[in-house]
Amino acid sequence: MGKLPSKLAKKVAGKVAAKVKVLIKPVVKAKAAAKTVAKPIPKAIAKTVAKTGAKARAKPATQSLAKLAIPVVQSPADALFSKGRQRVLAVLFSAPERSFYTTEIIALAQAGSGSVQRELATLAQANLLVMTQKLSKKYYQANTESPVFYELRALVQRLNGESIQG
Repeated sequence: MGKLPSKLAKKVAGKVAAKVKVLIKPVVKAKAAAKTVAKPIPKAIAKTVAKTGAKARAKPATQSLAKLAIPVVQSPADALFSKGRQRVLAVLFSAPERSFYTTEIIALAQAGSGSVQRELATLAQANLLVMTQKLSKKYYQANTESPVFYELRALVQRLNGESIQG
């Protein structure tokens, strides 16, 4: 390959330099950014960032590492259901013949009202719960007519360590 004409080479070099200036910041700023990130940067990445001086790469690198972190699953229940859903299912399927009002479920599940209400709405839409409204209170009960009621109840009981009764 031959050399580029000098005018074209200067033009290309000018465009490349402009883009490089946008992407690369001083090393001091990269170190300051690394300190402000909530999760510590692994030493290997911090050294690379310090060498290149690329501030723009510091945050995405740590964020992508955080996204790659695999949560520790402590039980099969944790793998299948969120903590909020586990608690709501435990309350409702431990006494499927009884209906509970929303604030009672929140208290028994020992979870936040927003997460409990979200789980109740999701489970009711999936036809796993029956919701009835009396005056201003919503009552929820396990749907015994659901095609998966017995399997789900047995699963919830097993995951909670209860003895399974027909």
